[in-house]
Amino acid sequence: MVDDIVQYFDDTVNAKKKPEPLDLQDLLLEVMELDFHVDLKDESEKEVAAVLCKLFAECKSGNFATVDKLAAERDAREALGQGNAAVKMSQAAARPAGFEADDSDSDSDSGSDSEDSDADMEED
Repeated sequence: MVDDIVQYFDDTVNAKKKPEPLDLQDLLLEVMELDFHVDLKDESEKEVAAVLCKLFAECKSGNFATVDKLAAERDAREALGQGNAAVKMSQAAARPAGFEADDSDSDSDSGSDSEDSDADMEED
């Protein structure tokens, strides 16, 4: 994904064009779908593309204030051991109600499925 984004900016600059968030949005959607099998329905690609284009323009003009701020925020989170806290919180929020109760039911079923699949493997 990173390589695709870097390539987009490189190609755009080499063509003497200005990076456009709309073009980058399309790339982000394509990469998320093809590489991660994710269909973005929250339109987050719009915000990500806009931020990336803004960061690119700032850095190209020699202004690294936003990049430095983001790096400092990341370093502070990591220092507190909260590097993945935001990811864990978003995953928990995305779970349907009663997810844990359903998960415990599937554990008892998965034991028998596992035994069945072991038996199938032995027959091969």
